[in-house]
Amino acid sequence: MINPEWLEGTYVVRNEGLPSDNAPDTYTAAQSRISLTKYREFVSSNPSSVHFFQPILDVLEYRPSNLEMVPAVAMVEGKNDYYTLALAIKQTNMNALHILPGSGSGTLDSMIRLYTAWGRPFVILLDSDGEGKKQKRRYEAIFGPIIAGRIFELGDIDPAFLSKELENILSASESLAFQKAVYKSSTKLDKKTFNRSIQEQLLSNSPASLGPSSLASLKKVLIFLSDTLDSMNS
Repeated sequence: MINPEWLEGTYVVRNEGLPSDNAPDTYTAAQSRISLTKYREFVSSNPSSVHFFQPILDVLEYRPSNLEMVPAVAMVEGKNDYYTLALAIKQTNMNALHILPGSGSGTLDSMIRLYTAWGRPFVILLDSDGEGKKQKRRYEAIFGPIIAGRIFELGDIDPAFLSKELENILSASESLAFQKAVYKSSTKLDKKTFNRSIQEQLLSNSPASLGPSSLASLKKVLIFLSDTLDSMNS
């Protein structure tokens, strides 16, 4: 129902004339007041919705039924991590792995609570930079044994990833080549342009390759996440 690949072009449509007291019998069509808001603007005006998807879930008043198969997920810090891993999944055919982004390393609390309440498997992947380590300690202090064996830094996957953010485990030369395949006038690697390139290529039927070295590093991450989730289902 919610395709994260299209969030950048999503709008939230609401009837603001509906009563907030759950009394639909007092409502008439003349009270309708339809608003159309860009998803990004809606997120900005709902700061309490810390989960990147939460504004959409709130609007839809979504709750999984007992018959719904809520997938096991790997929670990541933000949308750029999501897009990068999603493209790696596409290029390595590891389609059974589901990635769920937050909107920053410190915004996963609601997602953790939801998946804990739903009783569904999840793992958390944070960068191995200072902020990632700080947030890992914070989550462990808040949730304790609930997230034991579920929360990891990149450095837990491979010592070569210590102190790195996800984008930094990629080959710089391959990332520039990938960026230039989309933005041909590029002369140097730019974080914003590179991430935009990934988003665009994710929607392509024949995306440019991230490069063998970069894909090898990302596949190592994907295999770790997939194996950890599989161990929770066994």
